[in-house]
Amino acid sequence: ADLRGLPGPRIVRDGGVTLHRVVESEGFTWLDVVSPSRLDLQDLARTYDLHQTVVEDCLDPEHLPKHEKIGDATFLILRAHDDSAKDDASSIQELTRKVAIFFRPNFALTVHRVDLHEVAMLRERFGGRGGAPAESCTLPLLLFGLGNNILGSYEKPLELAEQLVDQIEAGLFDGGPPPSLEQAHNLKRRVSLIRRILW
Repeated sequence: ADLRGLPGPRIVRDGGVTLHRVVESEGFTWLDVVSPSRLDLQDLARTYDLHQTVVEDCLDPEHLPKHEKIGDATFLILRAHDDSAKDDASSIQELTRKVAIFFRPNFALTVHRVDLHEVAMLRERFGGRGGAPAESCTLPLLLFGLGNNILGSYEKPLELAEQLVDQIEAGLFDGGPPPSLEQAHNLKRRVSLIRRILW
């Protein structure tokens, strides 16, 4: 796929990869890439002078959240909660979706395997939607928006965990239906995984 940021349409689809040219101005550029291949990432690394190994590293599903500075570029990995995760999800990879972010003061590249609501909301906000004017985008606004949206993705699962704790307490103390050991184990596992991601 040709993902080199050359002039072209705002959304480029080539095979399984999608490139969103969300913001392209004199002061700041944000490209959002969904489902790239290893070759697509190598192309992006060459075009935007990013460290080749780190860019390819973003395909590794095992990475936990991290921050790394390489030369004048910064590399972040954030993990958003996956609403489609199974109730018995027992690993961070099963419970979350990874977003890799490469940035410099005037450039940002986000990479993820599936289109994520948390990123799509920012594409709409900063890239415009249905003819609506786009909000001005800067690197701090983009990073804050990504962090805020990704942290917000954990609100619903934490609320559900709290409701399940209430049900377990009712079963133990108020004569309600007793909780299953499997429910208690799954709850503990999910909360532990979320804690590892957020703290």
